[in-house]
Amino acid sequence: MNLQYVIPCRLNSKRFPGKALALLAGKSIIQRVYEQVQQVQGASPIIATDSNEIAEACSKFNATIVRTSSSPRNGTERIAEVAKKLKWTETTRVINIQGDEPLINPQIIEDLAIYMREKNSNMATVVTDFHSNEEYFDKNTAKVLVNSSAQAISFSRSGPHCEHFEEIQHFCFRHIGLYGYSIEALNKLMESSPCSWEIHERLEQLRALWLNIPIDILHTDKKAYRGVDTLDDLKYLEAEIAS
Repeated sequence: MNLQYVIPCRLNSKRFPGKALALLAGKSIIQRVYEQVQQVQGASPIIATDSNEIAEACSKFNATIVRTSSSPRNGTERIAEVAKKLKWTETTRVINIQGDEPLINPQIIEDLAIYMREKNSNMATVVTDFHSNEEYFDKNTAKVLVNSSAQAISFSRSGPHCEHFEEIQHFCFRHIGLYGYSIEALNKLMESSPCSWEIHERLEQLRALWLNIPIDILHTDKKAYRGVDTLDDLKYLEAEIAS
């Protein structure tokens, strides 16, 4: 199995415009993501972007960059464009590391790569436990319902109704911004338009469930920091780095 590691990155985030180039303890968010992926054994990460500003900034830390068109509506579509451009074959599995996860744990990325290889999975992602009500009720945090076969049932930003996160901890988990795809799964996703479920929740992975593409779930208990969706997230991670 040929493994590729791609970081899709755009400049115009709706909730935090320009966040990819926002500084976190002296380095841009996208540089920190890239450097985390570089720590994964055997990884040669690619930054996929349509932005001249991002490409110019990434060239300064010698990142490998693949330019895409401006048509992709999400990271999955941007990665599919890269896969087609670079003519990756059916033996390839692609690990998607979101460009707003500056403290993503390299070991979790490596674990997902191993998991994809061992299961020969068409699509997979990573979850972890919730540890507080604040974390669970945060609307910027995606929740995943998981069945007895360790596959995703649903993704949402609200999650099941409860008074305390411990009520749902055996079947609902926090999503980590990592995906693995086969080229077959990427092609199937690209052949379909966004579904209403995906548009409503603003979660691209729901298109896979809509198309009956199983999403295998890897549960991790390794340290998993939050991504950057808002300025408050950036300040939180600044404090984490400082400590």
